[in-house]
Amino acid sequence: MRRSTGMEADDTDLKIQTLFPRTFVVIGATLVLMAAVPAAFWFADVALLPWSDELRWEELRSRSTQSAAGSRPGDHVSLLRQGCFGLCPIYTVSVFASGQIEFNGLAFTCAKGKQSAQIERDVANELLGDLEDAGFFALAWARGALIADAPSATTTLVRNGRTHRTERNHGDPLAPRVLRRMEQVIDEVSGTARWLPRRIGRELVCEFADGSRKRVHDLEYPRG
Repeated sequence: MRRSTGMEADDTDLKIQTLFPRTFVVIGATLVLMAAVPAAFWFADVALLPWSDELRWEELRSRSTQSAAGSRPGDHVSLLRQGCFGLCPIYTVSVFASGQIEFNGLAFTCAKGKQSAQIERDVANELLGDLEDAGFFALAWARGALIADAPSATTTLVRNGRTHRTERNHGDPLAPRVLRRMEQVIDEVSGTARWLPRRIGRELVCEFADGSRKRVHDLEYPRG
């Protein structure tokens, strides 16, 4: 029987010492790859990473203004925001291809009733065109569990003879997240902030042209 020499033992120890780090590297890389996919979905789900439809929407919004020739008279997008159990503003706003803005404050808004404004025609048509190009007419989903206290939003797009409406409860986890961004842009383009309260500390406050301020709660529930 051949006896192992000290040199052979040293070679074996060296191979074992070299094998262990490589094994750990392979195992570590495998675990990282296994965790990457669910991590990506988690980051996207909590809005730290965008989905592909959101990237498409952001890309469309970053492009130059479209020609007003892309829409017909009467084409428009309307957004209805409905309330919650608290002081969530309730209103409708419509952006027409002509650039006309129509706002109707229903409750918990600083301006009650019908208001109007005008924006550039190209800006209005860019919004309408981007909504169509981003796939608004195809948005549909099986509604998930709803939160009773959460507000909701109904968006209606009328363009080139087509009409599509979506209804999103803010607590619906299955609603397309891009729809939330679309609703935000409709508010931004139409400038609804001029008619809505803003949060100062813990209060929703209306600021008026004369410099005065008043809590939304006091406007809705004036003391007798």
